[in-house]
Order: sequence, then C-alpha cells, then structure tokens
Amino acid sequence: MKELFGVNRTDNKKNRVCDGEELVTRRADEALKQRREALNGVLSDEAQKARLPGILALLRIVALVAGVVCSTIALFADGALKYVTGVAGVLLCACAAVLTVYEKVRSSSIGRTEQTVGLDGVGAVWSAEAAKRLGVPDSAKKIDVFIYSYKNVKGENRVQDGRLIVNAPMYAFVDQDKFCIFDGEKRYDILRSAVKRVERVEEKLTAFGWNRSDKFREEQYPYKKFKIKADEKSGDLTYKFYYKIVFIGANNEYCLRVPSHEADTVTALTGLICPEK
Repeated sequence: MKELFGVNRTDNKKNRVCDGEELVTRRADEALKQRREALNGVLSDEAQKARLPGILALLRIVALVAGVVCSTIALFADGALKYVTGVAGVLLCACAAVLTVYEKVRSSSIGRTEQTVGLDGVGAVWSAEAAKRLGVPDSAKKIDVFIYSYKNVKGENRVQDGRLIVNAPMYAFVDQDKFCIFDGEKRYDILRSAVKRVERVEEKLTAFGWNRSDKFREEQYPYKKFKIKADEKSGDLTYKFYYKIVFIGANNEYCLRVPSHEADTVTALTGLICPEK
C-alpha cells in the first residue's frame, strides 16, 4: 500500500518525494511556477522591510546589554555611582524596548499587500490562479492532511512519529464521480467508487500546525471529542486517533491520513461515515 502525501523511506532514507504521482490529473504549468517565484520575491521583500535596519538592530542589542550591565552594577554600588548606573540602566533598557515596539509596528503596518492575498494556507495569489486553471471551485472545502515519512515493516506501513509530521492545509471537493484534492500546485483525483473503507486508527500521532480560523482550545466543543492535546510551548498537536481513507488508484492501493477533526469533511468527500470507537 502507498500513502498519498506520505514519503516512503523504507529503502531510501533521503527520499523527499511523496507518493501519489499517478493520481495527479492536472498541475501548474511553467508560467504559473514563474509567477510563484515572483510572488515569493515580494514576500521576501516584505519580510525584510518588517525587520529593523541593521544599525537600529545593532543599537538595540548594545542598549540591552549595556542596560543589563548598568543595572547589575547599580545593585552593588553606593552613592552617586549607584544613582548614575541605575538611571543609565533604566534608560538603556527602555531604548531597547522602544526599538522592539517600533519593529512590531513596522511589521503590522506592512501587513499583506494585494499581491500576497489568496487562498489561506496554500499561498498567495499564485495558488488562487493555479486553483482556477486546475478547475478547483470556489466552494472547495479546506481540509487538513498529514504529510509525513513512513517505512514498511513486515508488510505494514508505519508512520515515523519521531520525525516531523506536518498538518498541511489543502482544499478538497467533489467533481461528479470523483473527490479531488488541491495542494496548491497539483490536483489529485480519486474515484469515489474506488474508496474501500474509512478506518479509525487508534494510535498517537504528533503533528505541527493548526490551520482552522478559530483558535484551538482542547476542552472546547467540538474539539474535545476529537481527543487532541496541544503543547503550548511548541505548538505541536497530539492526536489520540485519526482517520485513514483506503482506496484503489490506477496501479496501487493507497491510503490518505487526516486528523480526527476532519470527520465531517471525510464523509462529505467519500460518502462513508467515519467509524466511532
């Protein structure tokens, strides 16, 4: 069995190519790819503008370090030295704080230009253009899909949980007798009649990324029932279970792994009810 959006590292540990190429029916052409490179340049320029100029960034570091040194001296000094170093420490730290606030203001004021607004999560206007050319309707639903590496051990595919697993935002929709997935560059078509089953996989899986518009709160309905735990420091999400769609491609049997909170979307795409425990 192959894994749609899974990277097979059974024989090649350096493999970076996801399974599922045979399912691709349409892909972005060279002109669109060049457009993407141009937009990436715009994004890089905006990110650079949001940062402090070199001299101000250096000044912030110097002010912060000097402020800490002066404040430390003031703690152990007496008389005039204590007063002078204490005042200097406060002023220098305040200067560093002002520069940090200034950087945040620059970043927020730049925001998104008309050139960088598009399908949320799959990248700017370029993806919107690609979606239109690849026949992705405006009604396509956003869906989270796991991207991961795996190994086949004794005939069974095992997700490498110790490696980075990404909760990737994509778009899915039904087109006549197929359900389709758009990853921002390619469109994958799967016959609905080729879907054999939807499985509930009872195993822990930790992934990075929360792509829904609402803030994740694990104790809030409806997310509580999906048994997702969040690490506040890293932002990682640990799923106690997830779903696996098993289907037949042109030449191979496949599975597609999606988070537990996508149960309704899975049903809408496949017509099958996600099993309860």
